[in-house]
This record gives sequence, C-alpha cells and structure tokens, in this order.
Amino acid sequence: MTIFRPCIDLHSGQVKQIVGGSLSDNSSELKTNHTSNLPASHFANLYKRHGLHGAHVIMLGPGNEEAAQEALETWHGRLQVGGGITADNARLWIERGADKVIVTSYLFPDAKFSPDRLAAVVKATDGDTEKLVIDLSCRRTDGKWMVAMNKWRTLTDMEVNQATIRRLEPSCSEFLIHAADNEGLQQGIDEELVSKLGQWCTIPVTYAGGGRRLEDLDLVETLSGGKVDLTIGSALDIFGGEGDGLSRRTVLGPEKAWFNAQAAKSKLSQLGTCGYRTNLPTTRPADSLSLDTPNPPTFLDCLLSAAIMKPVVSALNAWSCIVVSVFAIVILSVIGGLFKSNHHSMVGSTEDPPNGPAVAGSVFAAVIVYAVFLVFCGFQAYLHNRQSKRGSIALN
Repeated sequence: MTIFRPCIDLHSGQVKQIVGGSLSDNSSELKTNHTSNLPASHFANLYKRHGLHGAHVIMLGPGNEEAAQEALETWHGRLQVGGGITADNARLWIERGADKVIVTSYLFPDAKFSPDRLAAVVKATDGDTEKLVIDLSCRRTDGKWMVAMNKWRTLTDMEVNQATIRRLEPSCSEFLIHAADNEGLQQGIDEELVSKLGQWCTIPVTYAGGGRRLEDLDLVETLSGGKVDLTIGSALDIFGGEGDGLSRRTVLGPEKAWFNAQAAKSKLSQLGTCGYRTNLPTTRPADSLSLDTPNPPTFLDCLLSAAIMKPVVSALNAWSCIVVSVFAIVILSVIGGLFKSNHHSMVGSTEDPPNGPAVAGSVFAAVIVYAVFLVFCGFQAYLHNRQSKRGSIALN
C-alpha cells in the first residue's frame, strides 16, 4: 500500500521547503516556501515519535552537514541521507548513523551516466545494496522524463523509463524520484509518472513533487497499485502549509496520530495486528518491526484514528443535523416529561394512551437517538472548523 514518507530538506544549514526549479547558486533566484526556525533534529525527533521510518534528509548544497548529522544522531540508523554523496563519503555517512545513502549527481559526470561510479558507490557500502538509494529526480522534456542533476538544473543523458529501472534495480534497494517541475508548487502530482513508476518498479520507490492534500495518498495508491510511496512537504503545516482554496485535510486527529491509522492498515495486512509499518524492505527481520514510541496504539486507537481522519459529511449537512437534533431533543424532552407526569394535556381522554410513563420511555429513547446524532454531527462540524484554521495537511 502507498504510505507517507517524510522529509527534511536542508539549505544553508536550515530546514526549508523550496520550489524545486528555483534551486541555483544564485540566491536571488531561490524561491522558498518556508524556512523553519526549528533545527533538523526537531523534525527527526518528530518522525521518531510517530514511528515514521524511511524518511530522507536531503542536503541541498554546502553548509548542511552539521544539521544532517544532528538529525542522524537524533534517530540513529533510521534516516536516509542524500545530497553530495559520493564513493568517498558514502561509508562515512553510514557510520554517522544513516540507514541508507541516496546518490544522484555523482553518478553523472559531465551529465552522463557512469556505471563505474555506481559500482564504486556499491563497493563503498561493502557491496550492501540495501544501503543504497538511487535518486532519479527528473524533469519532463519532449514527452520524456530525463534525470536532472546539479540542483535539478542540468539534464543528464538518462531517461527514466522501464529499461533504466531494470538496469539499476540490482544495484540499490530503493528509488527516490522528485518530479522537479512539480516540486514545491503544491499544484498536484505528476499522475502519469506515478502510474509508470508503479508499472516499472519492483523495489520500493518514493515519489515527491506537488503533493498538496491527503487524498493524494489515495490517488498515488490507485495510480501505482500501491507500489509507490509519497512524500508531502510544503503542504504540511509544520513546513508552513497554507490552504489556498484546495480541499483541506488533516494528517493527525486531535488524539491519535493519523500515521497510526495508516500504519495499522499496513501492519494488519502484514501481521494481522495493529502497529507501525517500518517502510523497509520485507527482507528485514520481523523483530525490526519494533515501535519507537512508549505507548503502542491499541486496535481501538487505530480504528478511532481512521474514523477521525477526515469528515464524512459536508459542513452544511453537519450544521443542519445539529440544528434539527437540538430542536428534536428539546421538543421530545418536553413531550416525554409531560407523559411521564401524566399531565392532563397528554393523558386522561378516551383517545389518549392509558400509560403515560410507558409512552415517556419511548419518547426518551428517541431523545437518546437524537443526542447521538448531535454528538456525531457536532464532531463533524468541529473537524470542518479545525480544517478551516489549519494548513493543507497538518502534522503535530
């Protein structure tokens, strides 16, 4: 199934969300959606608390090594790191605590793919391809997706297609693919690319670029057959996500993490129980499915998380239901009270029921039903109200 993969993008030592196509050495061309005042370690700890494995830390240019190191120290052995990875430093980053290293530009000297460099990186990981992720971030040109390097500014000679995927799969454990033309714009994913990746890839692949709402997870799952995971960055409220007229959905419920519900779906399908998905290849031993949070969710927690993930009725219907329920409760309570007291207006005549308290019991049962409707509709209205005040996708 398609799951959410978090990210920590670093630029000049800070956590930022950047419009992908604007990256360059000229700072005046840079378009930034959000610059966080919080360190990379904060986000690493956030992902750790929610058990979000498979997150990637990307160093966009120089001056980011210290921040990346802080993130790795916060969640040792569970974060992937990329940006400036070469055969010379791949082993170093793994020793520093990276779960996997992500390599891209190094594989393309003079914008041409080098099998020798790929072999050198694999050798640097002692031949352990499980430690290597190949970044095939690309831009669309002339109807093709061409791998882009050098901050996505330079197109290489490699096309992202089935032949390329088949050629590279034996040398890595995952692919990371940013649609650079969509990155940071929050204008929707590249649906055709996601669909093709689902057809081509037989190992885990994460797509990033254009994700803007919770429904995009379902869309990616449908397009890829559940074979492609999705990274959402700029739309998250922790990265300054703001609703701009788009359909707003929250990632977290007020009590339990939405991620628990997503993990529950995955783990239920894998192990028949509720818990967190590691997002790692199934070759990992079962004991690696341990939780990193002190209070694992119960199955009920997971069901509640799924139930409160998003409203199931419209705001208009929710408020209409509230109004009707309130009036019904008040009117029926008065009527029930009159019957219970055998008030002369309700009982005593030949056509009135002989047993007022018995009728009152039925009326009060109806009051309880309307009270349940009131609670449900009130909660739905609360969800709509909360969404109108928060970012496109919220993460607490």
